[in-house]
Amino acid sequence: QPMHAHPAGNDLLGRQRQRPATHLYLARLHRSDQRRIVRDRDVMLHGLAGDAPAAAIAKERVEGHGSLDFIFNNAGVAIFGEVEIVTLDDWDKIIDVNLKGVAYGVKLAYDQMYVQESGHIINTASVAGLVPVPLQTHYVATKHAVVGMGKNLALEAERHGISVTTF
Repeated sequence: QPMHAHPAGNDLLGRQRQRPATHLYLARLHRSDQRRIVRDRDVMLHGLAGDAPAAAIAKERVEGHGSLDFIFNNAGVAIFGEVEIVTLDDWDKIIDVNLKGVAYGVKLAYDQMYVQESGHIINTASVAGLVPVPLQTHYVATKHAVVGMGKNLALEAERHGISVTTF
């Protein structure tokens, strides 16, 4: 059995929640205090970004503020184990959270940022997106995909006034 050692959905006691979380931080730059990025009335969405409620909340916030300046995509679940013991269901789970979670957040933000011709998409991948990590082939694959997606998106988005940072 693979060990589910670092699901994003663990609470402080280490109990696994029913669903891993993808965090989308929608923020507007506070013009009078550039040291502070997220204002009190901005929103932090929990749950997979592809969920209708997350998209509805994001749309409502954009309508209320007039623009979307930043989105911070941070999605992660790690499954430790050698490839021969990791199931295809495990692969699906890790791809759904680590790659699709970020892709949903990118799509959510990009459509708005494209229209307003500005914005910054920040994707958190992992050091595992840059170097191999033993017993985490599946995790490393998804994090490399996030890094590749970010690099390619940066090239496409630049001409539309959108910046993309992936680390």
